[in-house]
Amino acid sequence: MRAGYKRAFLQCLLLFCVGVILQIFFGGVPVSALAYPWSVVVALVYGYMLVLGYVLARKARWLRSLFDARASVATLTSMILLCIIFGLVPQTHSSAGFLGALGFTAMSHSYPFCLMLAYFITCLGFKTIDDVRHWREQRLTTLLVHVSVFVALAASFLSSGDKLRLKVVVPVGHTVHMGYDADNSPVELPFTLKLEEFSLESYAPRLALYDLRGEGVSESNLSLEDMSCGAIDGFDIAVEQLLSDAVPSADGFVESVEEGSAPAARVAVRTPWGDVVHGWVSSGSFRFEPQSLGVTPHVALVMLPQEPKRYLSRLTITEQGGVATSHDVAVNSPARVGAWHIYQSGYDTERGRWSRISVLECVRDGWYGVVSGALWAILLSGCLMFLRPKSKTSEE
Repeated sequence: MRAGYKRAFLQCLLLFCVGVILQIFFGGVPVSALAYPWSVVVALVYGYMLVLGYVLARKARWLRSLFDARASVATLTSMILLCIIFGLVPQTHSSAGFLGALGFTAMSHSYPFCLMLAYFITCLGFKTIDDVRHWREQRLTTLLVHVSVFVALAASFLSSGDKLRLKVVVPVGHTVHMGYDADNSPVELPFTLKLEEFSLESYAPRLALYDLRGEGVSESNLSLEDMSCGAIDGFDIAVEQLLSDAVPSADGFVESVEEGSAPAARVAVRTPWGDVVHGWVSSGSFRFEPQSLGVTPHVALVMLPQEPKRYLSRLTITEQGGVATSHDVAVNSPARVGAWHIYQSGYDTERGRWSRISVLECVRDGWYGVVSGALWAILLSGCLMFLRPKSKTSEE
């Protein structure tokens, strides 16, 4: 028993060493080689080799030992260790240093990780074929779990080179049909995007102290949401007037909804020595510079730039057939057109909520339907396990 597990873990160690050697000599795995239609060809050949290997393993003991239960435990343990490393090591995609040479800084494209994942998927594939072959002896939930997990992992692995990510910059009121890949090469989209409106919501303005001697902004700050007074590092601050949209004027600031307006506040600051200073502070915008309030020769009160809370692009998407649909695209709320997903990526940060452009990311994943179906099957199998009635033996 122990010898069997030693053999299984030794197989994983040898496979890891092979991956390290390949990583050192060839760099990362060329995932682009799995682009369509080669991803489909590899999937068909891989499925055929799995079935053929399962048939041959019934007669060849050495082949069966590569994918038995002990090998499955060893590969699962190895994958867990690699995933822990994946999560702990920053993914900088740099080949410098010891971790970079091993591929740990770009784990998803490294030979050690990909070879171990392929071995794990293959072990799971053999188990899935065996479950299907003896389906009358298996519980439906067990069979469904193995099949769905295998399909999800295999499809995700094979689709890694078939994903296309394009950056699309859309001005308000304009229609675009081109995107740019990682090499900044233009790629035509199978649909057009028209930005009808861009909107941005920000968090409440915040006040902080700035050390004029170059020591930076204070760690503590005050939010102006539902706040009329507070203290920062011994300086008492009272808000006398708050304007959510304002522009500079001869007397300080005046309320305005013109493009380029920004929050402004008139405050009274009491220093730890009892001195009181009155004045205006503003975070500024592309239209005018920020304004601070000097409270001591070395300290000034500033309004920090507002942080975006939510930004949204209202799009009209026209497909090749001429069908036009409206979509509101926000962060974590993409639009879907066929095999394409359209994500909100950014905007003109200099203009802020007055941005006249929206930066989108269009991602095509031809295997999305397969992976999504497999994940739903995993969820279904989990529900069936939970709802399955207990056997009489377990109740006794």
